[in-house]
Amino acid sequence: SSLGIRVAIAAFLTVWMLAMIAPNAETGMDWRIKVFLCCIDAVLLLFIGNTAIKIVRRLKYGKSRLAFPTCPFILGQTMNVAFVPGRPIRRCSYLQATLRCVQEMETGTGDDSRTECTQVYAQTFGIAEPGEIGRQTPIPLSFELPQSPGFSTTIFETPVQYYWEILIHADTPGLHHDSLFLVPVYSAKAAAIRSA
Repeated sequence: SSLGIRVAIAAFLTVWMLAMIAPNAETGMDWRIKVFLCCIDAVLLLFIGNTAIKIVRRLKYGKSRLAFPTCPFILGQTMNVAFVPGRPIRRCSYLQATLRCVQEMETGTGDDSRTECTQVYAQTFGIAEPGEIGRQTPIPLSFELPQSPGFSTTIFETPVQYYWEILIHADTPGLHHDSLFLVPVYSAKAAAIRSA
């Protein structure tokens, strides 16, 4: 799994750093320089490892998508979508789907400004042993959207933005499947303004 790969990388980095920091009479290199070089190596190796995981996952599962009959989705109503993987997902023991609303807020000014993301709403359900999931056998997903009009998508507004995501996680042998989709969710008033 991806967790096992990351643990193996972390273990390798630990051994590598201990070996590099150990006194070496031949090089005479200061231990602080060794620590600095090890940190650079660690960051680079972690980046390469994460990139490799993403590439292998894309090759194994392809590019997934969501299919839905209506757009946008209205707060207070039911969201019906279907998860369609790019390539068949076989031997899936458990599939978890999470719908969440994220609040993104800009705080501070100038060089002290930063973006804070907070999950303000979430709804999760799982399917045990869903069988093979593919283009001909998509998984239907249904979520009851909250009534709150304040959770309407506002991705182009500042300093506070709201957006909705659906996260799909499928437990499979080897690398698990993970995908994330942005979905358009608006209040009835905001949807009417956008369609006008």
